[in-house]
Amino acid sequence: MVIADPNVAYERIQHEIGISPGAVHTVLHQSLQLRKLCARWIPHQLHPEQKQNRVKWCHEMLKKLNNGNSRDVSKILTGDETWIYHYDTETKQQSHQWCEIGEGPPTKVRRTLYTKKQMYAFFNTMGVKTVVPLEPGKINNSTWYTESCLPLVIKAISLQRPGTGLRGTFFARR
Repeated sequence: MVIADPNVAYERIQHEIGISPGAVHTVLHQSLQLRKLCARWIPHQLHPEQKQNRVKWCHEMLKKLNNGNSRDVSKILTGDETWIYHYDTETKQQSHQWCEIGEGPPTKVRRTLYTKKQMYAFFNTMGVKTVVPLEPGKINNSTWYTESCLPLVIKAISLQRPGTGLRGTFFARR
């Protein structure tokens, strides 16, 4: 049952096989040595070719930067797209309800995401240098990135480094 449906619940196993909850626990945890974990959320799955390209780029950068021993490592500025989701949450205390004795706890539908904000964070070995939000109604594409985003990054980095500006800065693209 677990192979057919990795999300199968104790109750379903108990009901379909006709064994006690304790027996289900023993079989799953002691005999099969399984445990139920929450899946991690990832923004997207990389294809093998994309993974290989990233590894190749990292090897090239290590060669250029003397396996990380070069001072030029701190000159690398990279950016990453970030999504911020907003939920209308309610605390546990706020969700308490009076129920009659013997009644089960009330159920509550999880609220769905109602808004999102996309932005790019630019950072180097010293931490985040600047954040550029995607303006409402704009589309994240190469035109927005080169005409709206990068000029703001260049201005912010130049202001942080008076006298030197962007001199010696490497922009790394993921």
